[in-house]
Amino acid sequence: MIVRFLSMLWIVPLVLAACAAVPAVVRDVCASAGRYGWFAAGMGVQLALSVALHGRMAWLRTFAHEAAHSMVALLLLGHIREFSATASAGGHVRYDGVRFGTLFVALAPYCLPYMAYASALVAALVDGRYRPAADAVTGFALMFHLVCFACQTRTGQPDIRDSGCLRSLLFIAGFGVVNVSVVVRSVTCGLWQAVCLQAADMWQALQGMAHTLLAHLA
Repeated sequence: MIVRFLSMLWIVPLVLAACAAVPAVVRDVCASAGRYGWFAAGMGVQLALSVALHGRMAWLRTFAHEAAHSMVALLLLGHIREFSATASAGGHVRYDGVRFGTLFVALAPYCLPYMAYASALVAALVDGRYRPAADAVTGFALMFHLVCFACQTRTGQPDIRDSGCLRSLLFIAGFGVVNVSVVVRSVTCGLWQAVCLQAADMWQALQGMAHTLLAHLA
């Protein structure tokens, strides 16, 4: 209980800063709207496929969900002992060796668009001739993550329930907004620059909130 309470001390500021930075993201997108054509097309194709093939994509959504758990566990030096994904009975990942960061492992599928990140990284590296196609793939991957989020995010989900419902929802909101913002910004400036811009906007937002709070307390 104490650990969960202490974790809220950084999760709440994260959510506030991420949401406060959204207007800056919107301004950036509007200022470079012409650069988002292929990205938007990729999102539209994925959305159309998700609607048309909703039932047939159940296994793929489950696999992507369990893969997110697995990848974050591996990044945190864990070991995957069991992995399963089914279309009708859900999925399961059993791991061990993760000493710190189990919250990240548990909630990664809901807020980490890892396929979109991978595509954005490739887009930043490819020759300019192939950038439109890379942007389309990034949009496709991001929409797939959003569709999975819409289908799988429920307060009754064991991942969310076992991590504490309020803490989980705040964590997902904070990291979800940050990650989607970074992926969207990467279309115009590349992945690393998008990360830097997002961090700067969030830091500025936190400073503004801190100054406002101190002014009211003075």
